[in-house]
Amino acid sequence: MRVFVAGRDESGGLGEEIARRAAALEAGPAPRFLSPQHSALSLRDAGNERAFGDLYLELLGIRHGVDFRAGPPRGPGARGRLAAVLKSAVWRLVAGRVERIVTRQNTINELMVQGLDNQNRRLRAEVEDLRRRLGAAGGGPAARGAGDAP
Repeated sequence: MRVFVAGRDESGGLGEEIARRAAALEAGPAPRFLSPQHSALSLRDAGNERAFGDLYLELLGIRHGVDFRAGPPRGPGARGRLAAVLKSAVWRLVAGRVERIVTRQNTINELMVQGLDNQNRRLRAEVEDLRRRLGAAGGGPAARGAGDAP
């Protein structure tokens, strides 16, 4: 396979990366039903914060179809290879701290989304209850004429 980017042949590194990712995609989508080891209950068995964070990121990635292990993007040529090596070295130095921050932020985001979903469900149920009660009392839209003011 030959890959050209901006008129330059990038088949070497980029072509291999594309072929590797394509092979992973050919393996098929994630399983519809995950094994018990992929249950959120497995988070209870994490021995420490680091193990919990690693497992949480893995489960989050499976749930949303995201690969957190992907390396930094690489530019073309020798400059791109050098930049990728430097990025990888810096990443190895800060990875632990960044992963903890990311894990905490993902947890906060998930909890916020769950809170908003719960609030939305509660408000919808409340509106439906009010509509039901108003209809039973005879003051609902169906009880009034089309031209009547509320």
